[in-house]
Amino acid sequence: GAAVAAVALGSVAAMAFAFPEGGRQPMSPLAVLAVAGCCLALLATLPHRERVLRIGVAAYLAASLAMFVLSTPMGSNVARLGATFGGPLLAAALAGSPGRSAAPPGSWRSSRPA
Repeated sequence: GAAVAAVALGSVAAMAFAFPEGGRQPMSPLAVLAVAGCCLALLATLPHRERVLRIGVAAYLAASLAMFVLSTPMGSNVARLGATFGGPLLAAALAGSPGRSAAPPGSWRSSRPA
């Protein structure tokens, strides 16, 4: 966990060093509400055994809120991560849950024998 955090923060620091002129990418209140809503839905839906995913979602929510409050070049770009990976992440986590399927009812995946 700490190594992943170090790499993530290191990449942000490298970008700040490479492009020191700064800038600001604002994040709209609607975007932060969408991110927060999706994160809270994921936290409510992800199985408790998916501890690492739950921690990742909570960290993403905290980072998104920070990008809304702080004036940073990353800004609203942080919302792209959730839009890209939120749905597939939830589907994969639910597909691995006993008694639950991310496949639509009636599809070949939901009707296969256990």
